[in-house]
This record gives sequence, structure tokens and C-alpha cells, in this order.
Amino acid sequence: MTAAAVTQNQPSFSSSSEQRHIKKAKTDAAMAYDGVDIVVPDSEVFDDPLWIPDMNAFETQTNLRVVWKGSPLAIDHMPHYDLLHPGEVVIASTLRLTPEQYLKCRRSLVLAAQDFDRMDLAFRKSDAQKCVRIDVNKTSTLWSIFSRLGWFKPRSA
Repeated sequence: MTAAAVTQNQPSFSSSSEQRHIKKAKTDAAMAYDGVDIVVPDSEVFDDPLWIPDMNAFETQTNLRVVWKGSPLAIDHMPHYDLLHPGEVVIASTLRLTPEQYLKCRRSLVLAAQDFDRMDLAFRKSDAQKCVRIDVNKTSTLWSIFSRLGWFKPRSA
């Protein structure tokens, strides 16, 4: 094996980090997350009403606990705070997400779960991490919470 054959399979570092950032920003999942309009009601976004996140799940799931390093973020003065359920306020604040970030994540993750369900595929944490533009550890926490709330499957009719 020659030296040329070995270097052919090596990754190219000739592109600048800015170009790599642009390429990542143009992925379908990233573009979908950027395009989420949180002001539009869920009833107009979800084609199947059984996939709309059920806020009553906060009353039935009393053992939800969110743990994150650092103190909770004060979000009560931020835009779109009024769109959050009190249970969601705790989640967003604890994970130090703005209401806009949280609402975009919720909608993106539930829509992605719906797409995976249509394809008969499990919606994994690693899939969720590709759908949103926040820290992967925060995404994993959201995935766990939303899964416990039952938002990654359609409600019973």
C-alpha cells in the first residue's frame, strides 16, 4: 500500500470552519427547527389531533423531575412565556431554555416522533438530537421527559 492510497481516505481539512458550519446549518432537520412557528396553534400544525401534546399528562405524571446544573433561568419576563403550561415552565427554566427554544424543541421533537411512527421506526435519543439546535444533553433530557409524558406516541382515541 502506498502513502498516496492511505491519504486518499483521510478527511479533508481544507475547508474553513465557516463552510462546515454553513453545511451543518443547511441540514433538513436544522432547517425544519429554524422554520418552526411557535405562534401557530398545535391544532393547525398536527394533521392528526391525537399527536398534539396532552398537557393533562402533567397531572397524571406526578413523579417528573428535571435536574440540570446551575440555577434555573428566570423566564417569566421572556416572549412566549404565556404559551407554556406551568409544568413546562419548570422544565424550560430548569434546563435554562428560553420559552421560544423550549416550544420549538417540543414541536420539532413531537413532529419527528410522528414521522418515525409513520415509518414504523423507534424514535431514539440520537434521532432527537439531530432535530433541534440545542445542547445534546438538554435534548436527551427533553426526550426522556416527553417520552414519560407520552408525547412520542398518539393519544388513545
